[in-house]
Amino acid sequence: MRVFLCAFTEFSLAIPIQSISSLLLYTKAALKAVTYNRANENTYYSLPHIFGFPKETIKHGIVLKNSEGDEDNLIENRNILLTTEVERETDIPEETIYPMPRVLKGMDFSQVFSGIQFASLSVNTFGPVLVLNPESLVRRFTV
Repeated sequence: MRVFLCAFTEFSLAIPIQSISSLLLYTKAALKAVTYNRANENTYYSLPHIFGFPKETIKHGIVLKNSEGDEDNLIENRNILLTTEVERETDIPEETIYPMPRVLKGMDFSQVFSGIQFASLSVNTFGPVLVLNPESLVRRFTV
């Protein structure tokens, strides 16, 4: 699976490239987990706030593909994930990704992840790699 990797204090986050329309630099501060901009109808999801690390510096915005397939509209009515720096693009072999442990399934928070990869030398990460399910995150945190 091809992903963008973003490092957080205690884990790395893998965002599947198949869900991404584009990547942009983002220099503004996010003051809360979810912000809706009425002017352009974009919804901004601050991953550091959602994951409990509000002091992490946001460096990138990841524009998700629209479910309607409207890729011509790059400016309006988009879901944008605000994240720490996208450190690199890499492949994570599917066979190294495990389902989320059952003990975490009861936690509402865990439902935004499609799987977990424990630290691997092939990916060069610190701690576990959590594979984000962007569609679940957007559904879970809809304004």
